Amino acid sequence: MHPIGIVLDTQNLLGCAMKAGYGRIDYAGLLAEVAAGRPYVAVACVALPTTGASILPFVRYLRGLGVRVEVWDSPRIGLRHKVDLDPLLLSEGAHLAYTADISGLCIAAHDGDYAVLGK
Repeated sequence: MHPIGIVLDTQNLLGCAMKAGYGRIDYAGLLAEVAAGRPYVAVACVALPTTGASILPFVRYLRGLGVRVEVWDSPRIGLRHKVDLDPLLLSEGAHLAYTADISGLCIAAHDGDYAVLGK
């Protein structure tokens, strides 16, 4: 059975969870739900905090789940940072689609909804 590719937009997933009144996300549960018993290859797109806070514990947690982590340094627009992971999400999704032997691709992003896309 070929694995499913999963790309996680951690910035927007957390924002959605916080708006819904949750302070954290169960990424292990999310991955299990998306994979639905199938093997998976996952990558998490993480934005560097504009505050300079350490993301190492979060990165270690994700890697402990078997998730590859890609960190995005937020581009500076004028005097402020714009946290926009969309280019990284597209790049990582395309990378999985063309380099991994996956049966489908799921990008978990924005408001937490997801759809499995066929390869």
